[in-house]
Amino acid sequence: MSNYESKRPTLFLISGPWGSGTSALAGCLYHLGLPIPSPFYISNDVRTLNTFESECMRSILLLLCKEDYLKKINNEKLIVKKIKEQKLKILSSFDKSIDSFGLKIPISAIFIKEFSKVFDLRLIISLRPYKDIEKSRERRNWPKVYGKEGAKIIYKSIFDEIINTKLPYNIIRYSDLIQPKTNLEVINQLKDFCDLDPTDEEISKAKKFLNRE
Repeated sequence: MSNYESKRPTLFLISGPWGSGTSALAGCLYHLGLPIPSPFYISNDVRTLNTFESECMRSILLLLCKEDYLKKINNEKLIVKKIKEQKLKILSSFDKSIDSFGLKIPISAIFIKEFSKVFDLRLIISLRPYKDIEKSRERRNWPKVYGKEGAKIIYKSIFDEIINTKLPYNIIRYSDLIQPKTNLEVINQLKDFCDLDPTDEEISKAKKFLNRE
């Protein structure tokens, strides 16, 4: 058994539906120094070309669910096996050994139970009103599952888990994240939760990134 196979790293799972601000949240954390494995999925939305959504895990989860219905396959052992396989690939992809990293994939909300069997899991939840999520979907001309309809399912899955388990979590309002008056406070909240020690330059880059949102 390799060191990677026995290792149980901390995973900061950036959770929330499409249109809720998860890309902004992931990008902020990435600029603050949280390792997030690339390459990232590139969307057709000109405002959010880089989603900070790791292709390595996204591609596997899409094979383990029906994305149009937000329903995972009924085979927990297989799901855990596939996540473990990707864990090994992710850990070996970094230049140095790491104890924690982040992932942002909206569909992962329905796999929280399985992720918690593989990682020391912590949730960072992006919160945004349904009406704003739906406006985002309409602007992008995306299917309904990527708007309010899917958001209700994803938020239910997330909050069912944090209500019924002891998973550590941190809730970030998208409106606070992107406002120049409040985003430094959010940055401080995130770096404490993720045990990050960003440089002044990294904090400046994170703020600059957010202020473009």
